[in-house]
Amino acid sequence: MVIKAKLKNWGGLLLAALFIILSVLNFFRIDSVSHSASDTLRPFIIQTLILLMIFMLVYFSAFKKKI
Repeated sequence: MVIKAKLKNWGGLLLAALFIILSVLNFFRIDSVSHSASDTLRPFIIQTLILLMIFMLVYFSAFKKKI
């Protein structure tokens, strides 16, 4: 039981770290081909929101108890 609880905590932290890393890499990918700030920010915000929704689905399906 204790091991499962620790894995749940680490799993959430690993997912958060992966989300941050992927968001930063995505920003640099978009910024390398854009010409202005609006060309960078608009796609970055949209793609980050989509990535956030995917990570939230993964987190709640994998690490939270079913009610």
